[in-house]
Amino acid sequence: MLDWKILAASFAALLVVSSALMGSFSLDGNPLSGIFDKIGEWLGGSTISMSPQSTEEVEIIIKPNILSIPINSKSSASINSVELKNFHGSVIVDYDNSLLTFNGPDGVEIQSSLKQATIKETIIEKLVVENTVIEIIKGEWSEKTDTSKVEISNFNGDIEITEADIHLKGTVSSIVK
Repeated sequence: MLDWKILAASFAALLVVSSALMGSFSLDGNPLSGIFDKIGEWLGGSTISMSPQSTEEVEIIIKPNILSIPINSKSSASINSVELKNFHGSVIVDYDNSLLTFNGPDGVEIQSSLKQATIKETIIEKLVVENTVIEIIKGEWSEKTDTSKVEISNFNGDIEITEADIHLKGTVSSIVK
């Protein structure tokens, strides 16, 4: 009966020591995520995982040629001096042609020259970004990557579109590259 307790304590100690040595121990609700992230990096992939209840904000800066952003909630958007209330659908940011297009679910399309735009209180269930430069900032940590594909899941926050890039500021459940 005492053998399983010794085995369990040894396993727990091994996890804590391994996490500390890899510099990836976290207390954000999933202490094993750092170990799995490090193993993923060694195998050629990378996942940044946050707890779904996490309130720590992350900023994602995307510099695409063209990107379609699905808006899965009714959000407030402003383009120059025009305000859109209860907007949902998709936003296409086309840096190649300097165009910003809002597509509503009823076939409504609003197109503008690419200037400053903001979308507040947005939910994006899944955003896939391919072949572009992405910078991810969480607290004091940041990573800049130019990878073939990045998948962002369950983003909840604000989007700022500028003439140079797109800033997503809010919480996410995962970022996989």
